[in-house]
Amino acid sequence: MPLELSIEVNDAPADLEAFLNRVLEACMKVEGLEKAFVAGRIVDDPTIRALNAEFRGIDRATDVLSFPAVTYPPGMTARGAARLLKREGWYLGDFALSLEHARAQAEEYGHSVRREIGYLTAHSIFHLCGYDHMLPEEQAVMRQREEAAMRLLLLQREEEESE
Repeated sequence: MPLELSIEVNDAPADLEAFLNRVLEACMKVEGLEKAFVAGRIVDDPTIRALNAEFRGIDRATDVLSFPAVTYPPGMTARGAARLLKREGWYLGDFALSLEHARAQAEEYGHSVRREIGYLTAHSIFHLCGYDHMLPEEQAVMRQREEAAMRLLLLQREEEESE
């Protein structure tokens, strides 16, 4: 399950590409897909701010942006779109993740930077698979998928670990 990663910051963890490939594999396992291709960029806040302004018209930094390559039919996600994905070469899309934002959020939420990067990447990959969180019922499904991937990576939240 290839991830093409561009690391555009100097202080990224040494094993980041291998780790993010594991995140992609976990997400694909949760989604029930055998293969997928995703391109990602690890950037700083000024870069993600510029991307957010250009593509969403929002002039502020954010944690992660997702750019799906596939427009799924209403009510369908990657799970049920194997024929469509095969036509697209199994390419789900691109994401950009701000390492600065991930570090700040990890500190704010009281967990590791690795967990935050993993969660943000999983969040983005599930957007690329056709999930969203605009409505409460959509958010519940997307969160379930994200947390299932995090459990596979042994990066679940502390409160889940103690249950």
